[in-house]
Amino acid sequence: MPTQDTATTEGQLLAGAAKVVITDEQGEPANDQLYVKALVLKAGETTVVIATVDAVAIEEIGRIKRGYLDGVRAHLNAALGIEPSNVLINASHCHGRVCADV
Repeated sequence: MPTQDTATTEGQLLAGAAKVVITDEQGEPANDQLYVKALVLKAGETTVVIATVDAVAIEEIGRIKRGYLDGVRAHLNAALGIEPSNVLINASHCHGRVCADV
């Protein structure tokens, strides 16, 4: 990403990616780390987020409770101005244990 001017010009696509470990370190040792991974794309005035959470499900079973999706979307909107409808979050359906504060 440019550091001087983050405005995009017509036809320009900006992209960024990140991942954060969400493995529950309090339980039994994990074979592999669990992550939340995100891809952010911006073209003109439109920004979209595509994220995946290494968890069995979001807001149904497991540690990621109801309100998570709305909370993430609201935070991205307040902090970065990303429209909630432009945020896609998917669970990868792995059976690892995520930390409680995802």
